[in-house]
Amino acid sequence: MLLNPELSIPVETAPPYFDNLPDDERTYFLTPVLRHFHKQPFHVQIAVGSLDKTAILKAYEAQLLRSQCHHNWETEKPLVKQTQLLFRLSEDVFVHLEEDGTWVYAACPDVAAKVLTEWKARFLLPAKADAPTYYLLGTGSDGVQRQPVSMTRAYLHSPDDLALHYGNDFVLWEAELIQRLQSQTNGLVVLRGDPGVGKSSFLRHLIARLAKTHRAFLVPTSHFGMLSGPAMPSFWAGQNYRSKLQNLLILEDAEALLGRRDGSNDAQVSNLLNLSDGLLGDCMRVQIIATVNASLDRLDPAITRRGRLTGYRQFRRLTRCEAQRLATAKHLTLGDGHEFTLADIYRGADSADPVPAEPTMGFRR
Repeated sequence: MLLNPELSIPVETAPPYFDNLPDDERTYFLTPVLRHFHKQPFHVQIAVGSLDKTAILKAYEAQLLRSQCHHNWETEKPLVKQTQLLFRLSEDVFVHLEEDGTWVYAACPDVAAKVLTEWKARFLLPAKADAPTYYLLGTGSDGVQRQPVSMTRAYLHSPDDLALHYGNDFVLWEAELIQRLQSQTNGLVVLRGDPGVGKSSFLRHLIARLAKTHRAFLVPTSHFGMLSGPAMPSFWAGQNYRSKLQNLLILEDAEALLGRRDGSNDAQVSNLLNLSDGLLGDCMRVQIIATVNASLDRLDPAITRRGRLTGYRQFRRLTRCEAQRLATAKHLTLGDGHEFTLADIYRGADSADPVPAEPTMGFRR
């Protein structure tokens, strides 16, 4: 007999459902469910979508077992949000609510399905036409943390807009990339180009375009080290357990992760390769999109070998003819030059804060 330190009860072997749950505070929150079902079968019905938690609390206050509430005192009007709720509706029926999902646990699959259907009919909130959201990843005392970020800038481009901004051949490449991302569970896409050519703008477009099939996560350059940390596998496993959406990891200015291995970045490069194209990637279901400014010959050969990448695109400057067509369509004034980045076209000519000339050393006469 073994003693499970989390439940403080003897068990003969670890129940199989423990394998699918991350060892974090969510598991502890669900301890009443695990304790109840640890020696008998149980069935789970899972749904993605937001329920009216205020109405649920009013209707099932007596059945509430556990709750988690987040307060934000830094806003002008303090915000309060119920992030987790656990109810015991009857002897063998539990309901667990999170911000974006519902789990019904029951001894009988028909009962679990019936409860989920009833709660959907009574409490499902209408879908909001919110701006696309990605999650900023960081680390805290309790492991990997995610912070939702709603995109406020223009994000979704029509095919005509894509052709205007990136060239006529870009439309077909974008469609092929979307098809690959929606049909594969892991892989690596590299977007290369000089600063200002539109890589970040295209990432916003991708996040919006894939919103129904993917959940996007962004790791800042200052936190790249966390990707090879011990907490990440559990984090990805937790995301896969909570949602059927595909994980999309975005890495901007990722030369440190994709550059040639020189002894200082070996672990990070190897981890990224395993996550995108190894056994780890098969089970974590993470697709990676990385942007770089460096030339291809500065990237690790394993990154650029034939068959490694799901997609690659060289983002180029627009010719004067292409730039003039874009400027005319957007009612902009085009400056002098033969080649233009998108930043040149949108901000260069009308910049309110021009970069000063290099200061001259010494004294002026």
